[in-house]
Amino acid sequence: MKRLGLLSGFNQRTPEITSAFGHGQVSFEQRLSDVFLPRARAAVESGELPSDSQVGPAAIRNFDGDDRMNNLVSLLCGFDQDVRTYGYEQALD
Repeated sequence: MKRLGLLSGFNQRTPEITSAFGHGQVSFEQRLSDVFLPRARAAVESGELPSDSQVGPAAIRNFDGDDRMNNLVSLLCGFDQDVRTYGYEQALD
């Protein structure tokens, strides 16, 4: 995200997020930077992953037609798969 210029300046001016994932309050790029990344880091650090994630399909919709974003979209889809795998295993414990 840093290489794509998606992290620069967002953290300084993010409004308080009151909706799920900031939908309708900030741009998708800003939601990734200021909402998704901190929450994903916290979930990984705490070991408390959700059972599902849909950030990949959201990225596909939002970045459709922008070839620069293909690698990021792939990484976010991989994140979803990891969450499904490890979140499911965690739920079984």
